[in-house]
Amino acid sequence: MLDLTAATILVAFAGVFLISLLRGAFGGGFAIIGIPLLSLVMDPVTAGGLLAPLFVATDLVALRYWKPSTWSRPDLVLLLPGLLAGIGLGTLLFTVLDHRAIAIVMAAVTLALTWVGGLPFRLLCTFIASTIFYEWSRMSRPATGGALGFLPEALLLVFVGTLIAGVPAAWLLALVVALVVVTAVSAQMRGTTQWDAAGLAYASLSALSLALLRGSDHAGLIAILFLFAVVWATDIAAYFVGRAVGGAKLAPRISPGKTWSGAIGGAIAAVIAGTAVVWSFFSADGLWIPTLALVLSICSQIGDLFESFIKRRFGVKDSSHLIPGHGGVMDRVDGLIFACFAAFLLAIVISLTLSGETMSLGGVLLGV
Repeated sequence: MLDLTAATILVAFAGVFLISLLRGAFGGGFAIIGIPLLSLVMDPVTAGGLLAPLFVATDLVALRYWKPSTWSRPDLVLLLPGLLAGIGLGTLLFTVLDHRAIAIVMAAVTLALTWVGGLPFRLLCTFIASTIFYEWSRMSRPATGGALGFLPEALLLVFVGTLIAGVPAAWLLALVVALVVVTAVSAQMRGTTQWDAAGLAYASLSALSLALLRGSDHAGLIAILFLFAVVWATDIAAYFVGRAVGGAKLAPRISPGKTWSGAIGGAIAAVIAGTAVVWSFFSADGLWIPTLALVLSICSQIGDLFESFIKRRFGVKDSSHLIPGHGGVMDRVDGLIFACFAAFLLAIVISLTLSGETMSLGGVLLGV
């Protein structure tokens, strides 16, 4: 994590000034909201650095309509106090709160953005994708840097812009395939590994599946809440049941701490929690929802093991240190990524078999 020194604060101020002068109504507006919000869960300077590509991308798009008279210099009156408040609040939280309180804040912010949906939730998804790729590349690239330079980051920025713009699902999927292919071909031509291409696919598909499942309707909201309930219940129950019961190891070479008893306990808790969430909002009969919760719980645990494999492959304990007491973002969303992508693929397959009026992916997944 970056130290909050006078130098880093000056760099953050300089970047925000540059962004605001380009087109304050766009990049500056995102900065006013984004930096203080992300400062609740991470170093504010790091938050500004992660969001800066998004600010710049929106400003470059806005320059198409640029005229000197449209500069929003008055935005600085709001932007600078907002930045100072974000730095102060983020520093205060890290000083006063322990890791359990930070986890509660993270969960509250996530649930609030999920409830609102629309652009705020898509921004959350792009934040997740950006930090996942940052952590992936931090682990997989040598200390001398990547052989592809900033090509993967530039391609990820293209994906982020299209996701924020609300491009239809088919175009987003085609774009992700194209971006990953470009990265893979470039790596092949330069004789380097395919880890950047894999990381780009992992990060972009994570954000895409979350955003498209949420959609803009009530069924999408319940689908994401159902997914959260399944993943969180799996993690919590697996930890406590595994510690209480113990027994045979689930995958000792990948993650020695995980047990079969924990995996089974997590799956049972996921079925109960996921079913309770859906049945609280919809009248659902049959075994579809419990079965779906069981399948997604298994996918969540596979995702957890996958990230453990990646970290063991590169000899690191945590994907990063962005979140005090919790490691990195990948450490928090590893199970969610696999479960959400599995739910997204399942919803796509089911929707292709349906005829008649188009339904939201969340509604298709839950059968409502």
